[in-house]
Amino acid sequence: MISSVIAGAGKGRRFKGNIPKVFHELNGREIIEYSLETFQRIDKVTEIILVLPYKWTEHKRFKKLKKDFPKLKCIIPGGRFREESVYNGLINCSGQNKIVLIHDGARPLADMSLIEKVINNTKKHGACIPVYEIFGSVKTAKNGFLEKTMENSKYFVAQTPQGFDKDLLISLMEKIKRHFETFPDESSIFRHFGYNVKIIRGDLENIKITTKEELKMAERLLSASSSESSPLTLSRFGGREKEYE
Repeated sequence: MISSVIAGAGKGRRFKGNIPKVFHELNGREIIEYSLETFQRIDKVTEIILVLPYKWTEHKRFKKLKKDFPKLKCIIPGGRFREESVYNGLINCSGQNKIVLIHDGARPLADMSLIEKVINNTKKHGACIPVYEIFGSVKTAKNGFLEKTMENSKYFVAQTPQGFDKDLLISLMEKIKRHFETFPDESSIFRHFGYNVKIIRGDLENIKITTKEELKMAERLLSASSSESSPLTLSRFGGREKEYE
C-alpha cells in the first residue's frame, strides 16, 4: 500500500498572489484539486496527506476536500522549508504503508502512467524520480554576464512525484532535521546518505506552476488534452515509453 504526500505549503513569492498558489483557479478548478483527483484515481494509493500553509488548514476546507476526495486522510500545516513540510506530512502517513510518493501540489498535470512507473521503479529500487534532460550547453551567469559554460555533460531537471521507501526516508530526514533548508528535495537526501535513486523519463507537460505565465501554459495544455497524445511531449522525448538506461 502507498501513501501520497502532496506539498502545497509554499509561499509562492514568484507567483505574486494574495492567496496560496495552489488555490488559484485553473480552468474552473483550484490547482490543488487536479493532483488530489489524480492520486485519488490510483488504486495502489490508499491515503493522501495534504500539506498546506498553517492558515489554510481549517476544518471547513478539509471537510469540503474530503467529500470530493475520500482518500484524503488529513491536512497538515507546513514548515519553514520544503523538507520540513514534507517531513510533517510523512510522520502522518500510516505505518503499514511501505512506499510514499511526494508530489508538488503546484504540478497539476502529472500523468497517471508516469506515476505508475514511479511506483513500479520505487518497489524495485527503493527510490525513483522522474527527470527530463537539458539539451544544449548549460551556462552560469554573474551580475548579468556569462560566467561559465558546462559542456559535454548531461544535466537533468527533477520532477515529482518522487517515490521512496517510506520508513527509510523518514529515518534519513530525522538525521538532518536541523539542516532541512540545505536539501532541495527528497532524492538529494537519499544521495547524501549514499543511497541510489533510479531516474526515469519525466513528462515535459508535468510543469510546476511558479509564475502566472506557467499558469497560462497549464491552461493551454489542459485545453489541448482532448487529443490522443501531445505532440509537445512526443517530439521532445521521442515517445513516452523509452526510459533512461
